[in-house]
Amino acid sequence: MDGPLFHFNVGHFSCIALRDDDDEDRKVLLINTGEHRVLIDTGNGDATSPPGRLLDRLSVVGIPPTEIDVVIVSHADVDHIAGAVDAHGTPTFPNARYVMTREEWAFWTSKAPRFPARAHSVKALGEALTQLAETVPYARLPHIHNRLDLIEFDAEIVPGIRGIAAPGHTPGMIAIAITSDNAQLLFIADIYYGWDAQADPSNAPKAIGDPEWHAAIDVDPEQAVVSRDRVFTQAAQAHMLLMATHVPFPGLGYVAKDGPNWQWIPYVASE
Repeated sequence: MDGPLFHFNVGHFSCIALRDDDDEDRKVLLINTGEHRVLIDTGNGDATSPPGRLLDRLSVVGIPPTEIDVVIVSHADVDHIAGAVDAHGTPTFPNARYVMTREEWAFWTSKAPRFPARAHSVKALGEALTQLAETVPYARLPHIHNRLDLIEFDAEIVPGIRGIAAPGHTPGMIAIAITSDNAQLLFIADIYYGWDAQADPSNAPKAIGDPEWHAAIDVDPEQAVVSRDRVFTQAAQAHMLLMATHVPFPGLGYVAKDGPNWQWIPYVASE
């Protein structure tokens, strides 16, 4: 699927996967619960050149930023938080309650280095993206402080939407469970990347924890693996639909055990 929008339902919740870019696979998720319009992550905003396309995508579906009333930040890396405000610090979604875990806020406000080994991060991401990742979140987060709701891991955010602890990539990252009627979707943010599926011929995500790149972008690589295995075990047992930020559009799929490893099974729209 190459389009910028993908509409689907989770029970009676109306969902849209939106591509925040044209050339890569960076996605956000919009959910209309009937009571709330919830956005999960905000893309790159105007922090990059070219800028993120989230506002363009929302315009296409006829939703102005003022109608978003909850913005959930899975974690505060640049491609998830930068679109929350513009370069002048003005909130992009002026009527929204922004939501993040206490652990994530504490990490970024402590001014701890985003990458434990910068040489590895530069190799993995490149100099320009590494620089953005190490500067933009620290500059933009203070501008949402007064409208930010800090939650505990596994807290309910709005009825039918709950955070799920997934630390490792960053200390306070959450997956987000969306439940309506008997249907469920789990937004897993950066637990899994499309690159992981290309890590070896078996299609298993062995790149998680690999010092050549994945460990370079995980604050705690060992914890990232623990979180991945816990979340994937639960998802596989329940045959739960997942959505990941950085896999081919629309980012939906399932996981299954493949020997000691995991296999990503892309969602087929005809399902």
